[in-house]
Amino acid sequence: MGKKSISNIFIELLEELGIEIISKSNIKTLDDGSIKINNLLFKKTSSSNPEQYDIYLEDEIIGYVRLRWGYLTATILDANRKIVYKHLFKENWKGGFKDQEERLKYLKLIALKLS
Repeated sequence: MGKKSISNIFIELLEELGIEIISKSNIKTLDDGSIKINNLLFKKTSSSNPEQYDIYLEDEIIGYVRLRWGYLTATILDANRKIVYKHLFKENWKGGFKDQEERLKYLKLIALKLS
């Protein structure tokens, strides 16, 4: 895996200790592949190369998540299109998460950044 941020290390440590930051009851996978975490909806717009989600708060799109060429970013659609989360994977070809566990791990981190 690529260089880990302090927040990634902290979340992984808490998970290893069995401490949930976001309750499993606050995470729902919908039939269309979208994922709801707390009050945010990650609506899948592309499955791979890049795997991408629009982020909604209630009915308003507030940003997007993209995993392309091993680089995961979450961008907020404000005047500056600010990147609020980024992670570089070791696999520079990576265009999608390997499984649902990895997907939820990173979307939870992004949800925490936006909370």
